Amino acid sequence: MVQRLTMNFDKIRIMQFTTKISPQIDLDINYTNKLISKANDTKFLGIYIDSTFSWKFHIEQITHKLSAAISVTI
Repeated sequence: MVQRLTMNFDKIRIMQFTTKISPQIDLDINYTNKLISKANDTKFLGIYIDSTFSWKFHIEQITHKLSAAISVTI
């Protein structure tokens, strides 16, 4: 019995990394006639990463969690 890897298109996302000086390319990726969704940010190994490698999104997420943990609203 051969088991094959299947893709769950509800969970797959692509992220195009850019810099401040490089323009973003309009990129669409299809696999078996299914369009793979784009993401501007994601969580990977506990670190929030955005498409510009900025720490802003990560800091916002961590600040929100910390303020909820100590019951303070910002």
